[in-house]
Amino acid sequence: MRAVNQITYLPSAGKRNDVDGRLSQSCHGGGAMRMTDSLNPAGAAPRDESRAASKKAYDAILDLIVRQALRPGQATSVTVLSNQLGIGRTPVKEAVTRLSAENVLTVKGRRGTYVADVGEEDMRHIFALRRLFEGYAAPLAARNITAASLREMEELLEVMADESYRRPAGTRSLPQFVNSDVKFHDIIIEAAGNPYLYAQHCALHLHQQIVTYLSHSDGQDSHARQQEHENIHQALVDRDGEALRNALATHTQSVENKIVTAIHERRGQPSS
Repeated sequence: MRAVNQITYLPSAGKRNDVDGRLSQSCHGGGAMRMTDSLNPAGAAPRDESRAASKKAYDAILDLIVRQALRPGQATSVTVLSNQLGIGRTPVKEAVTRLSAENVLTVKGRRGTYVADVGEEDMRHIFALRRLFEGYAAPLAARNITAASLREMEELLEVMADESYRRPAGTRSLPQFVNSDVKFHDIIIEAAGNPYLYAQHCALHLHQQIVTYLSHSDGQDSHARQQEHENIHQALVDRDGEALRNALATHTQSVENKIVTAIHERRGQPSS
């Protein structure tokens, strides 16, 4: 899953953080860069330290955004983030630049830095690509999925059930639910075996985490969402590509509807 002849952050597998419930980024977690550092070994250590500090800042800011400690439209700044996170201004500035390039933050010069707002049109664009990616991946994933991946998906299903309705209210971890939900879908795209598809999927990954927060709710919706995930998993177990494509399409439509409703409610608008 490497881009050729360019400097790029490479996707790598993330892990659930069972210690503090913070979000982990399955696609972006590694943040490794392909560079020509090997041509200058003497300077490698400082650059490695700088890169590590930048990634620490990036992960910390992203965690604030995804958990909505920084909400869509909210203003912030390099100075504010640096003080809040206890990280130097330079790595924070680098992280802000990267998040701006990924359309997660919006930098408006002297007017400040803002968390990008999430609108209905944005959701429509994101879900159009999600349908395209998952629809293409479905028959390939049904053919290629491994027993180990199916077991991992079973474990993720258990976590999603626990954190959405099985555990008592007040003890559930929304970050754990979001981590598991996003990873569940990551596995399907990865199983397709197309590194270019996976890279494009990863470009949407941050936004998928954010919108998963928007769509989450307790109650009957959670049971319906769980059943949709179980239908997806069963289609993979059966290695039925058409059933998988249909199950994914049904799930994606219900999630999109839920998110659009949440956006309208947040803005005091009637649902369309």
